[in-house]
Amino acid sequence: MIRLFTQIHPLKAGPRRSMIMSVREEIKACRNVANHAEDRYVCLGRKGEGMNRLLRDLYYHQAWADAEYYKALESSPSALGDALLRNRLHHYHYTQHAFLWLAEATGKPFRRTNVEDFKTIAELKEYARDFNTAASRFLNEVPGERLQETIAIPWAPEHSQPITVELALTQAAMHSHHHRAQIAVRFRELGGAPPAGDFIMWLWKGRPEPDWGRY
Repeated sequence: MIRLFTQIHPLKAGPRRSMIMSVREEIKACRNVANHAEDRYVCLGRKGEGMNRLLRDLYYHQAWADAEYYKALESSPSALGDALLRNRLHHYHYTQHAFLWLAEATGKPFRRTNVEDFKTIAELKEYARDFNTAASRFLNEVPGERLQETIAIPWAPEHSQPITVELALTQAAMHSHHHRAQIAVRFRELGGAPPAGDFIMWLWKGRPEPDWGRY
């Protein structure tokens, strides 16, 4: 179903530099009052007090893990030119954007992309970073009651039951975990060494913020 959805509804990336800067400024401000990773939730979560803590953790981890994978991929010449890797990266970032678009429900048209729109791994990294920045903003601001509203997934099988926004976002995070594992396997086949990007590794490291390198 996801493959069919990708063929019918490709997402178009757009620059969100101003949003990225505002998120960075908010995080920096929170650092000034909360030096410990645990305390940042009090600051960053002040608008989303009804937010599921585990869901927020999954998305903060996802941003960190995505950034770690791109650092590894960018250091491998064999990965940079691999079409299968690029297809898998685009597919899972595309799906991330799709679920966020459904959750935000802004009324704006669904923006489409194809893998051919991204000529380099660096361009795909920007696409991933664009999503993770927007997702962070959404999760920090969404009212708790919005997360409990039901949502219909357009690509779900016929007669599927509606699910909550919270569960849809959980599915999106799990889908990303699945595809990062596939990317790790492919990266090994190309002679690379995938990063240790597991959720528990992120916890052990103290919930670090993503390091995307130069933007």
